[in-house]
Amino acid sequence: STLVACGPSPTPVAPPVPSAPSADAVPPCPTEIAQGGDPIEAESYEGRKVARVCILGSEVAKKEAARAISTKEGDTYSMDRTRGDLDALLHLGTLDDASTFGIRAGRDAFVLVYSVHERPRVADIAVTGAKVLGDAALTSKIPVEANGRFDPGAVNVVAQAIREEYRARGYDACTVKLVSEPAGEGKVKVRIVVTE
Repeated sequence: STLVACGPSPTPVAPPVPSAPSADAVPPCPTEIAQGGDPIEAESYEGRKVARVCILGSEVAKKEAARAISTKEGDTYSMDRTRGDLDALLHLGTLDDASTFGIRAGRDAFVLVYSVHERPRVADIAVTGAKVLGDAALTSKIPVEANGRFDPGAVNVVAQAIREEYRARGYDACTVKLVSEPAGEGKVKVRIVVTE
């Protein structure tokens, strides 16, 4: 018997070839800081293109940081400018810490990552141990409100003033310590502890 076929023969189709990621592909923003980081020194990023700017932190901290950072995607990296960004972040008054690191993105570019941490909120603040000057009287003079941001520098000024007042009254051995303890998610309990 004879086999007869009608119509053109089917065109062979090659299977799809998986494409390798480009060496110059820009990595996505990380969700956390990997331990060890990238060993490349910051100086070697000088003059490279900033392929992406990422901010790690809480949503509130990220929004505040985004307004303060002057370095943008597409800029040429400058360590001086990044130092200026870090100064601007710390001068916001709402952040406890800010740092930067980079992730390679090809030969001439990198991802610039800012990591920011909000200052905790004050759950409770008080002076304890001040029998002579009165705990309640001193607590009422602390310029920090409950649920306000904890600024150790501002509270330390109060602690120093209390110590100076005691010394002026002849309590030369008086000590005043600032103690803060975690008090739940993003909050601290603050005590100015006086030992007369």
